[in-house]
Amino acid sequence: MKLHLTLLATLALTASPLMAQDLTVTSFGGAYGAAQKEHMIDPFVAETGTNILFEDYGGGVAEMKAQVEAGNVQWDVVDVEDIALERARAEGYHEVFDKDAFPG
Repeated sequence: MKLHLTLLATLALTASPLMAQDLTVTSFGGAYGAAQKEHMIDPFVAETGTNILFEDYGGGVAEMKAQVEAGNVQWDVVDVEDIALERARAEGYHEVFDKDAFPG
């Protein structure tokens, strides 16, 4: 099972300490989510001052689709499995960022 959390990792590597905006991050709960919070999110918050709302996500694309179709996207970063990522890309539920837009 491959998971993708690349945007958060990119932000953690490139964000300046002056960056302060709210982000909503979703991932699978339980021990996996607790480990992400402890080892990725909490250090990122400490370094940048960014407020992160960390939510559990059940997987798949139904929740992403509902947010996009309602025009009410609430998630900034979603940890997804390969199959959900491919479907979300194919259906247009993910934003594409030019990698040159990020420093570093």
